[in-house]
Amino acid sequence: MAWAGWLRRHLMLYRVFCPRYMMAAALLLVVDVVGILVSLAGVRTNTLSIGDVFGWVELPVLAGWAPYWATREARNGWSV
Repeated sequence: MAWAGWLRRHLMLYRVFCPRYMMAAALLLVVDVVGILVSLAGVRTNTLSIGDVFGWVELPVLAGWAPYWATREARNGWSV
């Protein structure tokens, strides 16, 4: 209790500045989340635009084998 009386001016500084630091931390978190969402939306938009211009890359068929969902017949609705 004696330390509180001795350091009362410093304790007042915590009372004044602590809410400001907490608000700054919350705002930083919000800005980071918004930035991540905007960048992910941009990557998605660019990927779709590039896919429209150049087409989608075919999956490589290794040694003549590919899963059924990767074959042209499966995508065109044909049965194998």
